[in-house]
Amino acid sequence: MIGPVARFSVVLALAACMFSAQAHDGRNTPLPQPPRLAQAEDTPAVQSDAAVCALTLRLVDPAGNAIPGLVQLVNASGQTIRPAALLPRTAALSERSEGAAAHGWMNRWYVLPGERTIDVPAEEIVIAAFSGIASRRSEITVDLRGKRIAEVAVPIAPLAPALSGRWVAGNVHLHLKDMNHAEAERYVTEVAMADRLDLVFLSYLERAGADATYISNGFTRADLDRFESKSGIRYGWGEEYRHNFPGAPGYGHVMFLDLPELILPASLGHAITKRGNDGGLLRPGIEAARKQEATVLWCHNTRGHEDIPSWVAGLIDGQIIFDSGATGDYASGFYRYLNIGIPVPISMGTDWFINDMAMTMVALEGEAATAPWLAALRAGRSWITNGTLLDFSVDDAAPGARLARANGDTVKVRAAAAGRNDFLGVELVVNGRIVGGAASEATDGGFAATAEVEVPVDGSAWIAARITPFRGSYDRPEVLGVNFNEYGKPLFAHTSPVYIDVDGAPLFIPEAAESLIAELRSSMVTIRHTGEYTNDAEREKVLSIYREAMAVLKAKLGG
Repeated sequence: MIGPVARFSVVLALAACMFSAQAHDGRNTPLPQPPRLAQAEDTPAVQSDAAVCALTLRLVDPAGNAIPGLVQLVNASGQTIRPAALLPRTAALSERSEGAAAHGWMNRWYVLPGERTIDVPAEEIVIAAFSGIASRRSEITVDLRGKRIAEVAVPIAPLAPALSGRWVAGNVHLHLKDMNHAEAERYVTEVAMADRLDLVFLSYLERAGADATYISNGFTRADLDRFESKSGIRYGWGEEYRHNFPGAPGYGHVMFLDLPELILPASLGHAITKRGNDGGLLRPGIEAARKQEATVLWCHNTRGHEDIPSWVAGLIDGQIIFDSGATGDYASGFYRYLNIGIPVPISMGTDWFINDMAMTMVALEGEAATAPWLAALRAGRSWITNGTLLDFSVDDAAPGARLARANGDTVKVRAAAAGRNDFLGVELVVNGRIVGGAASEATDGGFAATAEVEVPVDGSAWIAARITPFRGSYDRPEVLGVNFNEYGKPLFAHTSPVYIDVDGAPLFIPEAAESLIAELRSSMVTIRHTGEYTNDAEREKVLSIYREAMAVLKAKLGG
């Protein structure tokens, strides 16, 4: 049975709004927004010689409840109106951090955490709005000419179809800097509300000198409780534990979530700490975090050298894919681990500020608290997205399930996707190979696609669903092959797998193991030539975990 998305338990109803649609042509095309909004330019909130209207604005769901979201206001000349009372969605972000194109798109949106009264020109204006990833985008025109006071309720309808079960949205990787406490509190509550996050993990981070402005490092439990009381969102602790080489990826970055006590120093290597050398591995810190029963996630996809040894040793609970500075794609990291039989839950966080709608969706029953949410994530009951809904099952089993099957059996694989913007298509993936899919089609208020396929069982396997993946860098505007969300970011969505075990044995593809062994050898060469060590014994201690991982993989290959 198709059920509601978390926080969108509303009946499907058509709102009295106008919705835009974009034709599906399989190419990079502009965001599907009305022409006046797409061409919007900057203008002050109110021109000095213009009449002013005090506009009370709220967004409402089909049941009439006020909800948080994002709004964009444009005058009759196509210029963006910038209300001084609302927080810009680009607050604390820059063209340098976002890329000029993405920053330009995001810079048109303002956070509306609830009903607010704002000063706007007393003229005809167009208001566009949406609320999180599971709503349609609404557009209405209001005529404020001759009015000093006005009230507008913008109806927001949910996308259909919705999702099976209850999915709770979280951001697992977030830091804030260069803000005072009041600014940080407003940002981390209002923006998270507008993007419809349910949980946010704020993480401790060290960098010599620069971390003096890392405001999120100083939040107390009382602060997080106050944020929750203001927003209804749960806030948790984290720590980013990391090592860099000068100007190049080092051993890597890992996230420790729900960590009772910080593991210090949180950063290793002279490039970050301005002291010491590269003799400190990540492994002791990871093992210490696991003893504290923290959840350990590898950051930045394939960035860093210690990811393969850590995954092979069974020390990582999940993979963050596109947090800032991520390298690689699904196949170069995520899929290779799956192809040697390692279960890899997928997750997503935004790193510095909430720079996208990117989130981890986790299946959860009961209270949306940090501990059960993380337990469900570790079990693989997750998918990631920045604007497209994904519903996926294998023989009616959801992501994270492990099914026992025999050779010659078949399994029924189904995936459905829906979004405001054209995600091009949904794809069904078995062991990294596409085995089925469907192109997106325009629907009332967005786009949708459904794919079903019978997959024959021929050995152990993993099966997942995704939307059409992009090529290029998520952090830069040269991305190819897909469309973008309202913030100018390339659309992505991918589930954790369902696992098929034949004769009780997990999947093992020799070519994947050989590829990982080759990368381990390459990492050892880089470490020898790039790292600085007190003596050969210190260097050999670092290299030993790479030899250990190679030995494990070679043993699985039969020597």
